[in-house]
Amino acid sequence: MSNPKGLKNIPAIRQKVAMFLRNICLQVITIHLFGFKVYEFEKNQILFHKYFVRMNILYIFVEIIKKSTTMKNILNILVGLLLSVNVFGQYNVDEIKKEFDILYQQHLDSLHTVKTIHEDLSPLCMYHLNYCVKKGFVTHFEDDDSTMYGAKDRYLHFFPNMDGSGFKGGEVMSCSKSGGKCTDKEMAKRIFKCYMNSKAHKKLLEDKKLTYYNFEFYIVPNSPDNVVYSIGFLSSLKVK
Repeated sequence: MSNPKGLKNIPAIRQKVAMFLRNICLQVITIHLFGFKVYEFEKNQILFHKYFVRMNILYIFVEIIKKSTTMKNILNILVGLLLSVNVFGQYNVDEIKKEFDILYQQHLDSLHTVKTIHEDLSPLCMYHLNYCVKKGFVTHFEDDDSTMYGAKDRYLHFFPNMDGSGFKGGEVMSCSKSGGKCTDKEMAKRIFKCYMNSKAHKKLLEDKKLTYYNFEFYIVPNSPDNVVYSIGFLSSLKVK
């Protein structure tokens, strides 16, 4: 085994221990930074994070790391990560959107239906998504005096060239709560399940005439219930 930089003054037996513990440290950093589960931590994740990561690793590393410049740097990174677990634990909108699209496409494949995600529908989704977030609940309708009252009104506001084109469209929305910590993938599953449990939404999502779609998501900051809003719009025609 070659001596890693910064460990050459440690006796051989301690080098092996240091290398072993440093590898564990890197695994922990990888998990927190990228969500990779290099080992099977899923079943004991809470216990691992609460006791092993936050207490034992730092305690075990102290004597070895203080003699190594490389290991000191790793410790500094690890401490920063452990002190910001909640920050790294927040949901990632892009990941939820990606995972949701995977689930939706798999569902469409099972129905032998083809739909294409259309990013030009994003502003339409985001506009009403922001409206619902400000209201604190999901609704298909805005204030009675609003020129953006219904889904069709908003659609034609963003895409006036589509007026009279004979398009068919549909809007779906969800406000999902995990009630506790869960991964982006798990949250995407919750949102998708919520749509599938609604007959009206499920019908729109499976409508073969609505061939273009887009979904947007909003994570409520510091929400104790881990609330995520979602709005999707489907159209029979590609907007222009």
